[in-house]
Amino acid sequence: MRFTVRQVMTKRVVTIPTSATVDEVFDLLLRHNVSGLPVVDEENRLVAVVSEADLFRLLDTPSSQSMPLSDLWTSDVIAVRADDTLPDVIDLFQEHQVRRFPVVDEAGKLIGVVSRRDVIRMIRDVRARVASECKTLHERATATAMAAAAAMAGAGAASDE
Repeated sequence: MRFTVRQVMTKRVVTIPTSATVDEVFDLLLRHNVSGLPVVDEENRLVAVVSEADLFRLLDTPSSQSMPLSDLWTSDVIAVRADDTLPDVIDLFQEHQVRRFPVVDEAGKLIGVVSRRDVIRMIRDVRARVASECKTLHERATATAMAAAAAMAGAGAASDE
């Protein structure tokens, strides 16, 4: 089976508009317990990402509360598509050492986010399902083998008479 981003991505994403302030970023990150936010324009197109790491760079900057978000965000964003395969996205996670990727459609509109945790959850679920199916197959094979052995033993006893 071919797993895609669509199967694991989070579709309800907290975003922040391009007009937001740094204080609004702090508030949203804390209120929603997330470590980064996609920045979107009026048409929900992905413009940038702002993260906790971006906020840490402000610690030595006086009057950063009123600073425009555009002074802070990362605009060189790597986004993925919903039809991208999980192996490809796993490679991107390893290559870029990020926690999440925005998921965009053909028009660049944000449709979700896929995180390392989303992928790990899918891997765990698949492993559990495979283990369960293997156990079921093993039990069936054992029962069939035991029935066949019993039938053969019965046939052998009948021929001895």
